[in-house]
Amino acid sequence: VIYQIFTDRFCNGDPANDVKTGEYFYINRLTKKVENWDKCPDDFDVADFYGGDLAGVISKLDYLHGLGVEVLYFNPLFVSASSHKYDIQDYDYIDPHFGVILEDGGAVMQPGERDNRKAELYQKRVTSLKNLEASNELFAKLTEEAHKRGMRVILDGVFNHCGSFNKWLDREKIYEGKEGFLPGAYLQKDSPYHKYFKFQNENAFPDNDTYEGWWGHDTLPKLNYEESPQLEEYILRIGKKWVSPPYNADGWRLDVAADLGHSPRYNHLFWKKFREAVKSANPEAIIIAE
Repeated sequence: VIYQIFTDRFCNGDPANDVKTGEYFYINRLTKKVENWDKCPDDFDVADFYGGDLAGVISKLDYLHGLGVEVLYFNPLFVSASSHKYDIQDYDYIDPHFGVILEDGGAVMQPGERDNRKAELYQKRVTSLKNLEASNELFAKLTEEAHKRGMRVILDGVFNHCGSFNKWLDREKIYEGKEGFLPGAYLQKDSPYHKYFKFQNENAFPDNDTYEGWWGHDTLPKLNYEESPQLEEYILRIGKKWVSPPYNADGWRLDVAADLGHSPRYNHLFWKKFREAVKSANPEAIIIAE
């Protein structure tokens, strides 16, 4: 019995990590904190947030176990700008808005503002190593508690594309100039992440918006594995990381798996490597491809 959890709408266990109204700008408008939990979602409400989080899930594990649930399948949990989080910003960390915010502060954006360089609060929340590490620790606690109840945990792996907020691209300049982060491929042609993306115009730097988007969506930059062995190696490491201690997830569901590369041949080669990597870390891990 598998129970799918869209985390933002499951249970708000920690109001301190809620996305605030005006925290940042995403797809044509500022974020909005929905105060009425029972309000039906609006059309295309990816910048509306209800406040569900991992603390809320942990608080309901006995309830879920009592229903007979054997597996929890989570929609994406990693740092991301949308409520659905299929536009990953940082694969190494759980989003602090789902996890833990220890370091907070800075201004929200004012009505009418669109430049996320002014999103001071958001930048503090998602670039603070204390917040990121504490959020990862909370996920480790969740899997530990689930396993105590005989339940397993499946993560959603979105590896075909990332998000325009991603630290490798940094279109929104969230990470620009921040300690510990290298220049994004949107900003500089000599970025170490340049080959992670495919640009139609190699002479449009800085602020090169000619990168390939998945099905044309500029908020979903397609990852360019064939030209970047470093990217392939990184994602294989991510596949292993989250099924290994201390996180111990029990497997992956792979988003739009057939779209990953630029050829069917590469797709087959990559997913074989991915399976070998994941199984080497956790032989019991399940891998389910969309």
